[in-house]
Amino acid sequence: SFGIALYLTEVAPTWARGPVGSAIELLAGIPSIIYGMWGLFVLVPVMTEHVTPWFNDHLGTLPLIGPLVDAEAFRAAYAALGKDARQRFDTPAPWLDGLYVNAGHGSRGLISAPLSAELIAAWLDDEALPLPRAVAEACHPSRFLLRELIRGR
Repeated sequence: SFGIALYLTEVAPTWARGPVGSAIELLAGIPSIIYGMWGLFVLVPVMTEHVTPWFNDHLGTLPLIGPLVDAEAFRAAYAALGKDARQRFDTPAPWLDGLYVNAGHGSRGLISAPLSAELIAAWLDDEALPLPRAVAEACHPSRFLLRELIRGR
């Protein structure tokens, strides 16, 4: 309610304040149980049938954990992977200094988020990883760039 009030008083154009304010007042009169039932019977099936499969197909089911790379420099440095995916490189990846991501945990977040925070702390402090290297690489944010390079896209 504070956010919409701030929007209406500070951000919204003058012509939109009346209609948006009236719509918000109408929505405020609907009991919250109705919103919950709508979410359960309408939104959950739509998300389950359409949105979740798309995310799983394009992003996978693993969270994103680790340092972020400079995408253009990464593509330039590892362009040879498009010709030979088994090629190994001695140069370190072009990381964006100090920028790490810990996202995409979904409903397993209470279990995976603390462990992934420990993984990021291990990367920051140059310590041994708390997970097997294969698991850390499977959750690494640059996995999508690697896949694009190997597939030649």
